[in-house]
Amino acid sequence: MQKTLLNAKVFQAILLILMFLAVPIQLRSASLTNPSSSSFYVVVDPDEGHPGIEVEVRGRMSADSEVDVKFGYDWDDDAPPNDDWDWYKYVLDDVETDEEGSFEAEFEVPSVSAGTYTIMAIDEEGEWATDEFEVEPRMELTPDSGEPSEEITIEGWGFTEESDITLTFDGEDVTPAGGIETDSDGHFKDEFEVPDVLDVEYTVTAEDEEELSAKEDFEVVKPPVPPEELTVEIHPETLNLKSNGKWITVYIEFLKGVDIENIDITKILLDDEISADTDPKYGFVKNPHIKDRDGNGAPDLMVKFDRAEIIEYIQDELEVTDGKVTLTITGEIDGETFEGTDTVRIISPGKGKGPKG
Repeated sequence: MQKTLLNAKVFQAILLILMFLAVPIQLRSASLTNPSSSSFYVVVDPDEGHPGIEVEVRGRMSADSEVDVKFGYDWDDDAPPNDDWDWYKYVLDDVETDEEGSFEAEFEVPSVSAGTYTIMAIDEEGEWATDEFEVEPRMELTPDSGEPSEEITIEGWGFTEESDITLTFDGEDVTPAGGIETDSDGHFKDEFEVPDVLDVEYTVTAEDEEELSAKEDFEVVKPPVPPEELTVEIHPETLNLKSNGKWITVYIEFLKGVDIENIDITKILLDDEISADTDPKYGFVKNPHIKDRDGNGAPDLMVKFDRAEIIEYIQDELEVTDGKVTLTITGEIDGETFEGTDTVRIISPGKGKGPKG
């Protein structure tokens, strides 16, 4: 009887030991088909962005294997090869892992609508791991500067699919009369007209019905005043590069109803290189010289440039020592840019004492 009892206890002990050993065996078996409980993983960096950007993908799968990477949405959570998706595409094929199973590569985010997408890495042994990527909208303006009434092309990616787009220019609705709608990939392309605004930088915003938006800067530029409305005279008309004079004098005259007193002297430039003198110690700066020199009813504004600076510019930059040069005067009046030119004869006869300094 005691022997029978002893055998029963031994049998129970053996059974308990076998049950205890079976637990880790089952866990290890489960990890082969469940990446979340194994050492397999995949990570994307960044994990959000717009279509077209390059994304780094790295991870660890089976050693000395090859990995394919899927990009898709509405995955049913089933393991490959039984996984089911509403849509996906392979963004990488045959990426090799090293002897430790590590891999690293880059892919371009496809042209898709906004939302959360699953990134799945699958190796030759059927092991797999996932991460997520959030697609955000972006837009481009072509060109990114222009004049009022000019037609500008706008193109957007990563917006909500088949959604109406509202386009604003610094808060003003500039959506075309026919409207803008995205396609099934959240993409659109259209044109809008630049409103009549001042020539500064503005923000253009595209927003869909789900309030997803993208922004780009746009610079409004105004054309220079046409030459026939403006005359520029540069004196002396013949410039001796050896001369000792202090100034080059410029007369600016508008032929059509422009208040010449509104010219911003600080923005007057010669060839976009040399500024007019604005030191208030000079009387022509403190009290600008405005006079109708030729009696045609249109007053002239007189400004002066440093002669030595212009001579150096003509010699070193234009590399002219004899002949004619055309010089351009630009500036601003009432927020509008203007531009005019005059031709000056250049001589260098070797006479005179030469510029000082």
